Amino acid sequence: MAINLPNWLNLLEHGKDDLFRDLNDMESVLKETQQRIDDKSLSYEFMADDPTNGFFAVGDPHEELYTAVVFFELGGKQEVQTLVIFTNVNLMMPLRFTLGYAVAPKLRGQGRGLAAVNQSLEYFDRFLEKFGPSRRGEFTDQEVEVDVIVDQENLPSRKLAEKIRPAKCAWQAANEERSRRPCEFFSMPLKATQARKRRPSLFA
Repeated sequence: MAINLPNWLNLLEHGKDDLFRDLNDMESVLKETQQRIDDKSLSYEFMADDPTNGFFAVGDPHEELYTAVVFFELGGKQEVQTLVIFTNVNLMMPLRFTLGYAVAPKLRGQGRGLAAVNQSLEYFDRFLEKFGPSRRGEFTDQEVEVDVIVDQENLPSRKLAEKIRPAKCAWQAANEERSRRPCEFFSMPLKATQARKRRPSLFA
C-alpha cells in the first residue's frame, strides 16, 4: 500500500533550519520519502485499526530514529492533517519528542480542527507506549522538550490559536527570510513521566 508522507527524518538529520526550506519543497520531500519506503530503506507500521485514518510510524533502525505521522483521508485522498511527532530515541542521547501541529486548509471553518487534534493525541499516547519512556526506563527522569509548530495559514480559527499557550517562544525573525510560509516555534520542557499527563494542556 503506497502512502505519501513528508520526509520528516530529513528535517531531523539536518536540524531545524532546514524545516523552512523543506516545507516549501514538499513535493520533492514526498517523493524522496516514498522512494525510501518503496526500496525498504525505511521500515514502517500502522498503529491504528484503520490504516487509512490514523497513525503512521516510520523508523530507521540503524539510527534508532523514529518519525510518526498522523494523517487522515478526506475526499478519498490521503493527506497529512494534524500532528507530526519526531523522536530521537538514540540510547546515547537525551530523549526528545518534537510535536509539529498543522491543520490542513480543508479543515478550516469546519469546526473540525480541535477534534482532529484530540484524535491525534490518542494516537500519540499509543506511540509513547510503543516507543516512549515506558519502554526505556533509563530515560524516565530526563526532560522531554516539546515544540509546537503552528502553521498560521492553516489554523482553522484564531480561537484555536489562542488556546495554544507556549511557555517559551523560540521564533527568530531571521528565519522569516528563509520561508514564504513562516511558522512559529514554541518550546515547553516536560518531565518524561509527566509528559502524557500534562501534554493535552497545550490545547486546553
